[in-house]
Amino acid sequence: MTRDRYLGILLMIAALFLGIVTVQIDYTPMTDDPGPKLFPLFACTILVLCGLGLLIQSKKNQKKQVFQKGYWIKLALVFAGLIAYGLMLWLIGFKIATPIMLFFFYWQMSQKGQFSLFRALIYTAITFAIIYSFFQYVLGSYLPEGILY
Repeated sequence: MTRDRYLGILLMIAALFLGIVTVQIDYTPMTDDPGPKLFPLFACTILVLCGLGLLIQSKKNQKKQVFQKGYWIKLALVFAGLIAYGLMLWLIGFKIATPIMLFFFYWQMSQKGQFSLFRALIYTAITFAIIYSFFQYVLGSYLPEGILY
């Protein structure tokens, strides 16, 4: 099996698990608030589509590729980053946790030897401004403030 197939299957399993957990969220609806289920279900849908895309594309490219140790470490770091982000949202809130997460993911996605601190800070600031503006002003959503912040 190729690396793309492994990743596609892993993305779809993660989306299924996260979708099941999301559906079990209990909340009291407010006036026009879409609720806490909307974004996670949207993200799960995107993960499934990406996983299917990788499976379909990997059938076209049958070259044997196996994960190397470095890929497993990066994959583990990304999943640990997602878990840490969830904890940080709870502890310190959206405004502090999200830029940290964005910077971390930019660092993880950069090629070896191609990381630029200045560029990472600029991309983090721009991406955070877009995400914050979208949730705050377009959706009018409540953003977590954290228990320590």
